[in-house]
Amino acid sequence: MKELKCKNCGGELTKVGAHEYKCEYCGSRYEEREWYGEVRFVEAMQARAEKLCATIEVPFEARQYMKSEDISKFSIQELTHKLAEGLAAYMRVDVMENPLKMATIVRGTVRVIPPDHRF
Repeated sequence: MKELKCKNCGGELTKVGAHEYKCEYCGSRYEEREWYGEVRFVEAMQARAEKLCATIEVPFEARQYMKSEDISKFSIQELTHKLAEGLAAYMRVDVMENPLKMATIVRGTVRVIPPDHRF
């Protein structure tokens, strides 16, 4: 039997239903259809995930006047700030009026996938 590969990422396809397959790596779904006696795979859903990355540089001199814990805190703060800037492009913003509180409510929503998640 021919090994089935995902057209999106090249991962292996796993059978999840009578005529359905799913890529364990990227989550793309495929349907098995018979076409004039030949079995063909039709991509039913392509899962999308965007990768955001941030980098900072901590000079060697920082070790002389900062503790390791302070360098770690600083690094995490800076990375968080840079990643938050990148998330802005993927944020859905909803604006609602709340007459009872006499305020405008602005809510930002993003969807994230944990780094160790497998579809």
